Amino acid sequence: MKKRTFWDIILGINNPHKFREQAKRFLNREVLIYMQNYGKADWRKTEAIADYLISNSNFNFNDKTIQKWFAEIGFKSRISDATHDLRLLGYPIIAGNGKKGYRYADETISDLTEVWTSRWELWQKDIQNVAKQREIDLKLLDAIIEKLTKPEEKEKKEILIEIRAKYRKNEKQEN
Repeated sequence: MKKRTFWDIILGINNPHKFREQAKRFLNREVLIYMQNYGKADWRKTEAIADYLISNSNFNFNDKTIQKWFAEIGFKSRISDATHDLRLLGYPIIAGNGKKGYRYADETISDLTEVWTSRWELWQKDIQNVAKQREIDLKLLDAIIEKLTKPEEKEKKEILIEIRAKYRKNEKQEN
């Protein structure tokens, strides 16, 4: 018998795994329908997708089980997971920067090149953010290494020096 998690108990249903699969499948289908109908014309925010799901779905949002399921992670995370799952299935749904939301960016939209160019620019920002985080980590790591001065901390210091070398090695490989 499978061990039940805290959230399985909170949901209060006999087969939480099956419920989650069905709910996820249904949510993915509804998000896809919304994005294909409305996401081609303009960016759609998470709030608009949530409003659509609440007003036009077969989910009974007054049902406590459904409310608990969304409360477990959150509505925004559920929609984000659904768009990610749909991307893995091959649907061209992309996320915009800032608070733009999501877009269904297939070959039929008029501003196809602009949408995909903005998506590429987001990836470049992510690469820059990773580089900034690495620099911060290296500074913090250097500060910690300097503070390890006691003889009994020699082993920890050597391990941290090796880790610092790995950070720098990865940095040189990416450049």
